[in-house]
Amino acid sequence: MSFAPHEVYSRSLLGTHGYPLWTPQLKTQLRESYQLEGLKIGDVGIVSSNDGSFDVLFNITLERNEQPYPELVKENFTPIILDQQRDLATQPDAVAAHGVISSDSVELMSQEVHSCDQEPQRAEYEFSLSMKEGAVLILPEGAQSFDLANEKTFLGEAIRHGIDWYECATEEAGRLISNDSLYLITGFHKARSWSVGAAGQIHSNIQKPRSVKFKVGQIDQGRATARAYQWTATPRFTGRIGPTYPYESANHIRDERLRRGVHQTVFVRGFRITVNKILFLKTVSVKTRQGTFFGFGTYIDKLWGGPSESTPSSGADPTDNAVDQDTSMDHSRLYMDTRMTIDRLPDVSKV
Repeated sequence: MSFAPHEVYSRSLLGTHGYPLWTPQLKTQLRESYQLEGLKIGDVGIVSSNDGSFDVLFNITLERNEQPYPELVKENFTPIILDQQRDLATQPDAVAAHGVISSDSVELMSQEVHSCDQEPQRAEYEFSLSMKEGAVLILPEGAQSFDLANEKTFLGEAIRHGIDWYECATEEAGRLISNDSLYLITGFHKARSWSVGAAGQIHSNIQKPRSVKFKVGQIDQGRATARAYQWTATPRFTGRIGPTYPYESANHIRDERLRRGVHQTVFVRGFRITVNKILFLKTVSVKTRQGTFFGFGTYIDKLWGGPSESTPSSGADPTDNAVDQDTSMDHSRLYMDTRMTIDRLPDVSKV
């Protein structure tokens, strides 16, 4: 049976702190502000089915000339203005240094941190893996959390423009996606460095636990480097470390900011926008030569159900039709009408 590490990782850790990204590092072709800061509150995009990264398309709080891809945003676009102190909640020590987040099938057997005045700090971790699939995230330097407090404004934007966003993603950006693939980010956990691991299920009559070790060879002055990290090998286990920087640029100040910055997004939180399948096909209007386009299935397709069939009125405030969280059986659902449903990511009622 094939083993897709990014799929195992996402479903194993989903809900602990949000949606876990197998690839926390952004693509290098994004503009410098994204390289230095990472994902931003207000980003709209998709989770890549290839490597488990977040493919950001645009941001609803940035001016057109600040967008990751300005050509995807209309010239008359008006961004939402965020008040950093009023609208954002931050937690600098959301995960302590040497923090470990793992699924139930992964047990931390030992954790040792070595430190002395003359030598850089070192750390070693040992895990026991059951026969089942599982995942682990190690944060040698801890993580910070950032969350939007004023969610109602973002929800209103998603209700008003969700269908347009799908059209942008499929027509302008050319993404081949399904009708429930778009996300609006309202929060995340970020780290300076990370290591992720995913273990595939083993089908065997021999119930023998697997063991895997992870070492941090150097943490100099509170800062670790990816080159100092190392996973030991074990059957059907894949480990990754990051971030990685392939080259040195001529801008040494920028390089140092990049290496010392907390911009690696290990978890994302926000709204998942699902468009009615029939409306999605009309909106996308992909002209195939043979047959009809229905979108590419991904793990996310299997994770949640299809769109709702109730309808809203076109009143002044679109959030007036938002689902009452106290009476709804699905506590993750924030809004539904005949066009779309909007759910919270992750579903906090199932965590």
